[in-house]
Amino acid sequence: MADSIFELGDQFGVQSPFGNWLRPPGTSTAPGVGDELHVTRLKGPDVICAGAVYEYRIIGFNRTNFVLREMVTKVKWGYAIDGQAITPIHPRADGVVGKHEIRMNWRVPRNVEGEHLKIHAWFDGQQTPSSTSAEILAYPFLFHKYREKGRNEVNTAIADDMCYGDGVTRTAHFRYTRAEVESLGVAMQLTLLFSVRELWGQFRAMVASLFSIGELEPVALAMVARFEESNGKEFSHPILTNYMMKHASMIQFIKNIENGLRQELKDSRGDPSKLLHPRIVGDSGEYGRPVFGTVSDRFDGGLTICWNDTWSFEVRVEQFDSINGHDYLLKYRISFFDHYGLNIEDLSEHPLVYGLPGFRAWFALQHIHNFQPFIATAEVVKSITGRL
Repeated sequence: MADSIFELGDQFGVQSPFGNWLRPPGTSTAPGVGDELHVTRLKGPDVICAGAVYEYRIIGFNRTNFVLREMVTKVKWGYAIDGQAITPIHPRADGVVGKHEIRMNWRVPRNVEGEHLKIHAWFDGQQTPSSTSAEILAYPFLFHKYREKGRNEVNTAIADDMCYGDGVTRTAHFRYTRAEVESLGVAMQLTLLFSVRELWGQFRAMVASLFSIGELEPVALAMVARFEESNGKEFSHPILTNYMMKHASMIQFIKNIENGLRQELKDSRGDPSKLLHPRIVGDSGEYGRPVFGTVSDRFDGGLTICWNDTWSFEVRVEQFDSINGHDYLLKYRISFFDHYGLNIEDLSEHPLVYGLPGFRAWFALQHIHNFQPFIATAEVVKSITGRL
C-alpha cells in the first residue's frame, strides 16, 4: 500500500495534482515523520472579485511549539480556479501578535475567471495543503436597480403606458376600451373621428412646432417614426444621450450614485463584492432619478417630448482595481429607460396635455389604432477613484 498520494503517483506513473514542486527533494512522504509543522486551518472571504485585495489567515497548525516569526517566510501559498492546478503566489505575510496566526493580503488577478477560487497554504513536507474556498463574483454585477423597464410600478403587469390595442380586442397588451377612451371628453370623441393619416399629421406637427428645436428636433421626429413603425424595438440616439448627460438633474443623480458607491466601498474596506444588490427597488428616494421637465426642457430644445421622466435605471459595476492597497479605481455603467407611450392619466390628470390635439392623437394611435409604443434607452460608462 502506498504511504501517500505522492508514492501512489510514483507507482502508477501519475503526477500529483499539487505538482512535484510541492514536495522538495528528500522530504518525507509519511505524515507526521520528523514532526514537521503543518497548516491545518485557513480562513478567508466567502466571495471575491478580481482586482480587489483580500486578507487570508492561517489560524490552525498541527502543533504550537514553534516560533511564529521564524515560520512566516516558510509558508507556501497558491491558488486554484475550479479545481485546476495550483498556481504559486508569493505574497508578503506577517505574524499576528499574540496569536499563532499568519496573515497575508493578496490582490486577486484581474484576469481571474471561473466560479470558485481556492487559496492553499502549506509547509514543506506537508502532504495535503490546507485551503479555503470563495465564490468568484464576475463583472458586471448589479449595484442598484430602480423598477423594471416595461412593467408597472409593482412589476406585476405591463405598464399602462406600454399597452396598446384597438379598444375592443382584449389581448395581453390591451388596456383601455373605446368607451373608456371616449369618456375623456368631447375633445377626445372628436379626435377619434380623424383618420389615422390625419392623426399622425397632428402628432408630428405638435412635436416639430411646439416641443423640439435645433439638434433634438430630428431626434424627436425619429422617435415619432419609430412609434409609427410599431415594432416595439428600443430606441437610443447619441444626441439625446449627450443632452441628457449635460442636464443639471443628471449631474446631481450621477453625483448621488458615486457618493453611494464610495460610501459602500469605505464601509466594506474596499471589498467590491459588497456592492452587489440583486434586487429591484420601487422607490427612487435613495438616489433620485433624472427628470427633464423644466420649461426650458419643454420648449427650448426637446428633452421633455423625447424623455421627460426616467421610468427605470440600473447601475452595474464593471471593473475594480485596488492600487497599492489603499487607492482604487472603479468603473460602472448606468442604463436608463423611459416609456415612449401614454396612459389615460397622462391626459385626464393634465388638462394642458389633454387640450393639445397632438397628445390626443398620440393616445388614439396607441390605444385605438393599435400602434405599439417602445422603450427609449440611454447609457453612460464612468469611473471613480478613491482612497480607503
